[in-house]
Amino acid sequence: MKHCEHISQAMQQVLLNHQRGYTLWTSFEVDANKSLLIDTKFQEQFGTKLPSWKRQDRKQKGLPNGLAYSAPVFSNAGLREIILMATPEALRAPEVTPWRREKWKTCYPTFGHFVMSIEQRERGDSAMTWRIKPEVLGQIEKDLIRMVKRGDRACVLSNTQSLVRLYPMFGGVRRQVRRLFRSLQKLWIAAQKSPWPGPDPEALPMKIGFFKG
Repeated sequence: MKHCEHISQAMQQVLLNHQRGYTLWTSFEVDANKSLLIDTKFQEQFGTKLPSWKRQDRKQKGLPNGLAYSAPVFSNAGLREIILMATPEALRAPEVTPWRREKWKTCYPTFGHFVMSIEQRERGDSAMTWRIKPEVLGQIEKDLIRMVKRGDRACVLSNTQSLVRLYPMFGGVRRQVRRLFRSLQKLWIAAQKSPWPGPDPEALPMKIGFFKG
């Protein structure tokens, strides 16, 4: 299992390997001090640390392969989220094996506050990316609208800057945040009759990272 320092590192690997055929998955949160034990378990049961040549050999034999990643949980340094991924052959493995006992999901993966999806890009083509979960984005929008309506410039600035700084700006996330900030900017100008105090919606960073604080 790959233990990632930042959530963006895990999300990048999950996105890449989903496209490579690791389309089954399951995830959960654990105490950080238990992640090494789970790492050993996954290595024994699913071969999550096999070298690439061994994975290729298993693939040619029609056998399943597995990968796993862990990353910090937002706002809780004592927890890590773990995602275990597998190739579709896991569903055809013998019933007595760990592959068949695992409760695999076949929908697009979710990780932290994010969900993977296919999205049309501004240049017209489509690509796999990450987006903020609808329920998470809805709460963020609700909170920011309340701050805008009461004219709390300091809170609007602090919270919008934190959103840009903390969230990995994958293409899907960046487009969501841009639309949100455009809407909030219009509301602020209409309600407060002054310039928007938050980040420029048209100049959001393309960085992909997660930083504490």
